Amino acid sequence: MVSSFHSRLSSGALKEADVVTVETEDMKKELEQAFSLQNVHVMTNYKELSAKAISKACVEDQEEKRERFAKEELSFLFLSNMMNQKGIRTLLQSFQRLQEEGYAAKLDFYGPIQPDLDPDLMETIEDTPGLSYGGVVENSAVLALMRRYDVFVFPSEYAGEGFPAVLVEAFAAGLPVISSDINHLPEIITEENGYLFPQGDVEALAKRMIYVCEHRQELRKISEENQKKALQYDARTVIEEYRLRLEKEKWPVSRTKVAIVLPFFGHGGAEAMVSRLASHLDLNRVQVQVICTYGQAQGNDLEKAIREHGVPIRYLGKGLGFSPAAILALSKLLKEFDPDVIHTHTHAAMYCAPYVMTHPVKMIHTVHNMPQYEFSKIKQRVMRLLYACGKAIPVAISHEIQSLLTDYYSLKRDPELIYNPVDVEKYQRDSILTQADQTSCDKTKNRTMSREGHSRMILTIGRLSKQKNQAMLIDAFSKVREEVSDVELYILGDGELRQDLERQVSLLGLEASVHFPGYVSNVEEYLKKADIFALSSDYEGLPLVILEAMAASLPIIATDVGGVKDLLGENGILLEKGDKDRFALALLTLLKNPQACRNMGESSFARVMKYDSKEIAGQYVRLYEKYNH
Repeated sequence: MVSSFHSRLSSGALKEADVVTVETEDMKKELEQAFSLQNVHVMTNYKELSAKAISKACVEDQEEKRERFAKEELSFLFLSNMMNQKGIRTLLQSFQRLQEEGYAAKLDFYGPIQPDLDPDLMETIEDTPGLSYGGVVENSAVLALMRRYDVFVFPSEYAGEGFPAVLVEAFAAGLPVISSDINHLPEIITEENGYLFPQGDVEALAKRMIYVCEHRQELRKISEENQKKALQYDARTVIEEYRLRLEKEKWPVSRTKVAIVLPFFGHGGAEAMVSRLASHLDLNRVQVQVICTYGQAQGNDLEKAIREHGVPIRYLGKGLGFSPAAILALSKLLKEFDPDVIHTHTHAAMYCAPYVMTHPVKMIHTVHNMPQYEFSKIKQRVMRLLYACGKAIPVAISHEIQSLLTDYYSLKRDPELIYNPVDVEKYQRDSILTQADQTSCDKTKNRTMSREGHSRMILTIGRLSKQKNQAMLIDAFSKVREEVSDVELYILGDGELRQDLERQVSLLGLEASVHFPGYVSNVEEYLKKADIFALSSDYEGLPLVILEAMAASLPIIATDVGGVKDLLGENGILLEKGDKDRFALALLTLLKNPQACRNMGESSFARVMKYDSKEIAGQYVRLYEKYNH
């Protein structure tokens, strides 16, 4: 049992815990002295950070920081719960002193407004020049927002303040921090990374704000140090250090055992999703084995990524068609591994069903497509039974799929919702910075659309099948070519309709401008060279290819099917399926408006961060732990 620090915990509860975890050394000392405890360990707060991204930002930010700190106006940021206990009144009064002294500065507030916030404080923010309230910020956009500012202010007067994760994000964004000295914050904020002041002291905070306005060169040095300091708070680093400490002291660290079962590693979206998931799971919290019901190793990059992460893959060697022998072989493997949770994909669920029904284990099943198309009617009856008795837990990959699952299987409760993952770093353009606020121009100026002497590229990716309806896209492209000559269409993928589609291209006289590269291993290179991504499907779940296109900062034109609407907003154009005329018009609109393409591309990258593989893998780990029997 692991217990977190809380002032209301009784001495008995703390002493009964095997391990008590706190966020700072001061907390540890307080508990040890107050309750004579010997089992207290420190695990600092942490965030999912990318060492590569921060290191790159450290280099890219320096020139910008020099220019920013040299300008007349300094920008201050407050980002936390908008509540009295967070010291907002103290901060407002201090900022007014700063203005009275004639310093040019602005102060922006972000965060959810809490019921206990005095109304006059919001009135002051709204009525005072230099002050503004920007609303609530999504977690995925916090770093991008922070990088627009010069100094982060954390004036908290909250008696229960621990180690706020927002400080880690401020470090990662390279922000010097002005903080109150409440509770344990002096352990986190030092002379090397910021400035402290006595909590609630208006004059002291005003002096700190005036000091930073007068010492710009010092801010740049602190900014560089904070970006480096942030790496020590990366989630994997903190958790691994904590695990090693527990192991050193002989504390058992239990991991949830997860069997991930799928048919095989082909070229589909479900297989790519499994590879990204399995290669990003936190192996300090889960022990994973991947099982393929079909054939042998495919020897592709999907399998390679999983093995390089330290996850084994087993193969049952099943051929085409139903195989009772495969059910027995799979049951034997599962019995040997003894998983706490089985995670199935597509038709592999049928082979796991007998084991799940006869063992105390739950099956988490990710639904990758519209439920009415996922299985035959007989197999749907099996899933309906598993869902009804609680042995199978459906996971939807979009709000649309979630709603359809609930209705189609008459579920008593909504399915779990976890979006598909994408490796953002893999698909982003080389010239793209890692924070969303740096996307303008810098991210898109090198794409083919803005280079003279190159045809512009429309790209689509998917199996050449009736579902993907590339025939409609080719018809729409034919109309585009009537008005725009310097554009080509690349259709990546293969399938049963390839010859039909090639014949269609030939009849339309488009052989020189429509290309069929087939399946390629370097999809990311095509995405980085493309100008527009198009998806013409008649039905979908949550298309991974759109997430990949978003990571490559592409504007997107897509049919309104499945979970596509969950992904598109100001980053693309959503159209009714099968409408080739409107599809052609949308393509022409973007081809004739490069600025619209750039704006949509910037929005794509900003929106995709919450689908990064690390984030989605973390959601699945929490789901595994939730249903661990």
